[in-house]
Amino acid sequence: MFRNPDKLRQKYYPFLEKFFGVNKNPEILEIDFQKPWWDIIWRQKSKYLITLFFETFLYVFLTLIPLIIIRVVDSGQINYLFLFVGLWLILNILPNFYIRIFVRMASTCVQSVYYSSVRFFLTVDPIFHTTRSSGQIIAKVNRGSDAYIEFLDIFTFEIVTKGISLITALVAVCTLDLSLGLLATACTFFIIMISGIGRYLATSITAREQILQDDKRKELGVESLSANNYIRSSFATPEQNQKVLKTSRKMYGVDATKSMTNITSDVITRCLYILSFLIISWNIFNQINTGKLSTALGLAILLTFYTGSRDIWSVGSTIQKLVDKITQIKDLYTFIRGFGKQTYPVLEE
Repeated sequence: MFRNPDKLRQKYYPFLEKFFGVNKNPEILEIDFQKPWWDIIWRQKSKYLITLFFETFLYVFLTLIPLIIIRVVDSGQINYLFLFVGLWLILNILPNFYIRIFVRMASTCVQSVYYSSVRFFLTVDPIFHTTRSSGQIIAKVNRGSDAYIEFLDIFTFEIVTKGISLITALVAVCTLDLSLGLLATACTFFIIMISGIGRYLATSITAREQILQDDKRKELGVESLSANNYIRSSFATPEQNQKVLKTSRKMYGVDATKSMTNITSDVITRCLYILSFLIISWNIFNQINTGKLSTALGLAILLTFYTGSRDIWSVGSTIQKLVDKITQIKDLYTFIRGFGKQTYPVLEE
């Protein structure tokens, strides 16, 4: 069975499609490329807010798990343990219901932008196509439309969830011990500032270069495949091969440079986080040794802070990915705005 994926698809995909039911009444919205790129998301804000509400509740709970466990153990009540585990199970099953709303909204964004983009290039006057490469158009449409679902995933399940966890942890620590909470807050926001600035600058410098080189690479790829007969008949295969090789090498360099720039920024952020963890731990140990904090409470504070802030070193990476996707979307909008226009109707409204 596993050796024939096509038979597997034919047998089980109709069941999965019917079971989840997310494909019913697909909504394709018309996009006005003169409006901001986020307009399509704003038009579906009620669906998006449902996801944000439940994700907030889930990640507040997940962040407080160490503190809750210590409280449950300290109480000595087995009933509290069953209540805690039951709530944990419910909150982990719940996403199966509200995430389908998010999936439909994200799919609407991607397919609406893709459809409206292709529709635009289909109806624009042919003269504007004569000075543009089909490969470049295909690259920008695919990259710009697909970037929507990646943007929404990154923003919702990385930026928002990490932010919720971090804020929850800092509020909890401040509630338990104000001085430690203020120290943790200061360290945290300093790390976020350094990480965010580093990644933003690195991405702003390298993302545009990556788009330009990717356009050239895909342009040459489409040209090599679509004009294969012409290239062969004119004995230009060696020259075309060298062009593709040169472009691939250039793309290799751009990708590697971008990766190393971002990794260097991450290393600095990780070191800062480890040092901040050391400072906070040292203060907790001092308060335990002087009797200001109990061992259980000190452990609860340290674990809660770690649970909420353990992904803080990757905030720069998340910002970098987010800026990448926004750049790709805006690149498509800018390209369409400056491409050309339709002087006579070709589709019935």
